[in-house]
Amino acid sequence: MEEQIREIIEYYTKEGETISQEDLVNMLREIQDVKGCIPAAVQKQVAEVTKMKETFLAAVIKRYPSLKAENYRHEIQICVGAGCSAKGSYDLLKILEKKWKIRQGEVSEGGRFYLRTSGCMKQCAKGPNMMIDGTVYHQVTEESLGEILKAYR
Repeated sequence: MEEQIREIIEYYTKEGETISQEDLVNMLREIQDVKGCIPAAVQKQVAEVTKMKETFLAAVIKRYPSLKAENYRHEIQICVGAGCSAKGSYDLLKILEKKWKIRQGEVSEGGRFYLRTSGCMKQCAKGPNMMIDGTVYHQVTEESLGEILKAYR
């Protein structure tokens, strides 16, 4: 285990005490600051020391948007709220998977994109909506999707 990672884990874990969720998240954030992400090997180490299941840690990492298990450059969010779904957001997910080889919940080959779905972005009239790194794109079509993604390559 890297010295810095070991020190972070030791700081947050006390012998015989259960780590609080707040401390767990803070520990994971510090690890991410050092490593750039929280890789599977480190998740395993944290799970062993804290006596938590690896699946629980993975769920915590997924739950907090600021935490990431793998390095990637850009995060894509597709709105799957009722309005955007009716306007074709699931079609966008299929296009991303088939044409661009970007699968939901995964990092694309080469680490460029991470794709996830989100609830309503509160801009239903302009749907389907997509957000990349905080920038929202409206009325996204297959054609505009290609142009948008090329700008992030």
